[in-house]
Amino acid sequence: MTWFYELDNRAVGPVSSADLESLVRAGSIGRETLVWTEGMPDWTPVTQCIELSDLWKAMPPPLPGGGARRRDIDEVPSADIELGFADLYPLAGPWTRYFARSIDIIVLSYAVVFALFTAAALTSYDLYLALSQINPFLFSMIVLPLALLANAVIVSLFGNSLGKTVFGIKAFRADANQAFDLGMHIARELKVWVQGLGLGLPIVALVTLVLAFNRVSAGKQTRYDEGSTNVLALSDSKLRRWLAMLFALGLSVAAAALGTLAEG
Repeated sequence: MTWFYELDNRAVGPVSSADLESLVRAGSIGRETLVWTEGMPDWTPVTQCIELSDLWKAMPPPLPGGGARRRDIDEVPSADIELGFADLYPLAGPWTRYFARSIDIIVLSYAVVFALFTAAALTSYDLYLALSQINPFLFSMIVLPLALLANAVIVSLFGNSLGKTVFGIKAFRADANQAFDLGMHIARELKVWVQGLGLGLPIVALVTLVLAFNRVSAGKQTRYDEGSTNVLALSDSKLRRWLAMLFALGLSVAAAALGTLAEG
């Protein structure tokens, strides 16, 4: 039997009963999460499904007074999250992750470009001239991994990237007893570069992005995060998510306009 469940006002699935049980035990699906399977007339809270009744027999009831309610990221001390409090939060959705990553890449790519041209200008005019004459596509292929490495350093220093902070999401180690260090952040960003962004090659990147999008839509981890990292939504504010998406779209339009001006 396969199931669909509701996440961020959208249907996710299909997932098997075993996968659904794993999501319940991980805290990604709560008692009020709506689920549906073939033969059901309408979406139903997971605890009201006869087929899933055994799933909750081994689960403790909610604590009095609501217990550990879901809180926004700004309300939760980071120490609580690192010690396993993050199990109460669902996996971040695909669009949220896509736009958060877009913010990081755009901002840091321009920062890397500025740093490269500034260093070249301070070093040698010939070097500056040579840098400005590099093929734009080749230059973007060079800038992308540098931007991702810069992102690894930022996350290591500040605990989160700019894009993820704007959306209220964060990456955590799947093993709650193991925290990220700089080496792990760098390794993850390199995996994102290869398996998530296809080295920046247009056709390859499209394929890898679609594959990652489909896996996250199905409630799974991306290939580069499988077994090691969970990206969790620490904020359930729809207003925050929509404003963040508008911000990401605005950055994309501005970047495209600057690129057109630079080529002209």
